[in-house]
Amino acid sequence: MREPAAPPAAGDWFSSDEHLRWLARRTLDESVWPVARGALEEAGRLVPDRVEALAGQADAHRPRPPPGATCVDDVVLDPAFGELDGLLHGFGLVRMSYQKGWRGL
Repeated sequence: MREPAAPPAAGDWFSSDEHLRWLARRTLDESVWPVARGALEEAGRLVPDRVEALAGQADAHRPRPPPGATCVDDVVLDPAFGELDGLLHGFGLVRMSYQKGWRGL
């Protein structure tokens, strides 16, 4: 059994992943590739710079209902969840499939 590849220590995780670059290039239409490549490189930089630490914090402090909670709205979330949500919205992941004009497409 092969050992799992260690993630890059820092930098752009997309550009350093040869297989992911190949798969993305092969899968995406030629007309969207320049925009997609830029977005994937940006995402690749966000992961080690912001997402990894926030994901670790969120994993360590899972959502929990306070004692006596009767509604899902009462669940307590670590601030890391809000920051991750903000990154997703800021990057455009939430709307890219439904809104024309994402990153000029």
